[in-house]
Amino acid sequence: MTKQEYCLKSKGLAIKVSQLFDDQNKVKQEYIISNKEFEIDQKVLVVDRHTRKRSAFIKSIYINFQNDIKYKFNDIKKDGNKSKLELHLLGYKSINTF
Repeated sequence: MTKQEYCLKSKGLAIKVSQLFDDQNKVKQEYIISNKEFEIDQKVLVVDRHTRKRSAFIKSIYINFQNDIKYKFNDIKKDGNKSKLELHLLGYKSINTF
């Protein structure tokens, strides 16, 4: 095999892998859209694992390694608006709407 043949085969495989990643991302987005409980930028009440209640905004929605839908949160400012700071929770028991 020459260097030119190797480059052609390698490029072809890279294109196939890229297409498979795109297909996987489309499937993930379809799964999130059809199964999410809350919308992004929705104000929610989060109960953490120590049963403390915190108000937050939904920042983003993702799928964890166990294929569960999980949420990332933004903190709330004192005036009730959405903060740019992410609210870091090590785990949460439940999420409720206001």
